[in-house]
Amino acid sequence: MANAFNKEETVMFEDLIMGFDSDNICAKQSSVFRPGESQTERSGDTYWRPQPYISTTVSGRSVVDGDFTGLTQLAVPTTADIAENVLWDLNAWELRDPLQRERKIDSAKQTLSAVVNRAIAEVVALQGSLVVVDAGAATGYDDIATAEARMGNEEIGLEKQRTYLANMTDYKNVAANLANRETMMGKPNTAYTRSFVGPVAGFDTFRTSFQPTLLGSAAATTVNGAQSYIPLATQPNAINGGESNVDNRTMDLTVAASAGFVVGDAITIAGVNAASMINKEDIGELRTFRVTDVPDGTTLTITPPVIDIAGANQSEKEYGNCTSPAPNAAAITVINTTTARVNSFWCRDSIEIFAAPVAIPASDMPGLATMRGQTDSGIEIVLAKQGGINDLNAKYRFLINFGVANLQPQMNGIQLFNQ
Repeated sequence: MANAFNKEETVMFEDLIMGFDSDNICAKQSSVFRPGESQTERSGDTYWRPQPYISTTVSGRSVVDGDFTGLTQLAVPTTADIAENVLWDLNAWELRDPLQRERKIDSAKQTLSAVVNRAIAEVVALQGSLVVVDAGAATGYDDIATAEARMGNEEIGLEKQRTYLANMTDYKNVAANLANRETMMGKPNTAYTRSFVGPVAGFDTFRTSFQPTLLGSAAATTVNGAQSYIPLATQPNAINGGESNVDNRTMDLTVAASAGFVVGDAITIAGVNAASMINKEDIGELRTFRVTDVPDGTTLTITPPVIDIAGANQSEKEYGNCTSPAPNAAAITVINTTTARVNSFWCRDSIEIFAAPVAIPASDMPGLATMRGQTDSGIEIVLAKQGGINDLNAKYRFLINFGVANLQPQMNGIQLFNQ
């Protein structure tokens, strides 16, 4: 006979779902992909998700056959590779006090929520390619507006929901700037009494205690041979002659030496300016890149790839992001020179949670009671319970199964102060 949840446990589980929603800042500011159970299993918990199209125009009243081109639909893989559990047991004597369960469920809510928040924060912190640095400490509106201006110049997310996630210290400085204004009406009063900033420069702003720290670096090298990248939707599969999807978020850049570089480093390449994504205008600033891997002594894997807007291929014209290829012998400079906690900003559509369901059929798991609920952010929480007659012990297990994907690193990034 299966175990059953009592009314008190059911209410506590519902309270956990509600609490998870209120605590989970990052998940609410991200998009969610939630496929069905069967499709998820058949896909091996990995899906290829489409990136936005970027199109070009052809001038003139008349066009010719050669003006018509095929589509280059880029896609990226997203995987549900995070399964986190909160486990505990209570015996027949401990169960006499219902507060034991209530306190543990409150603790589980906080822990699981923190897991999701950190997962999203770390993805943006290590992969977001828009990097804004400042020589001094955070001071206020102008700092956040600088991040907004960078996104605006690159024509990213102008009409989208955007989020700015600050570490506690930098957020405090922004709130202080607001609280010190002469008038104490409205937002300055809230900043003074609650250290709350709210929407600033087109961002929904939040303060967090879990922002990662990015180590400072003095690494330096040069480009070994002129290089650029041509986006491909698919490439031939050598095994069966078919076509396989291509992940175009990164490229391998050959350098003189990769020693000293680590994952997360933010770099620039001399002579390679950023181009706006739609109009392909030189924005007058160097394109910033992130190191996502160091495969060997002469290779850096970077995001985004260097895509020349003047390239001959149609996909280069559409997805071009740089004013030129990376020149031979061009200096590569690290811009995260001082260890600091990051501040993250992103366009909602660029960060996606893969909320993968799990199946626990009663017919296959006798003696196990389960409850499942979906949070507002789309993540499913499962509570399983099983009791044993030998020791009069009840085991409880909370489970979440999800993944986080940076669908487009050019639509999110970090801000670093005191660099």
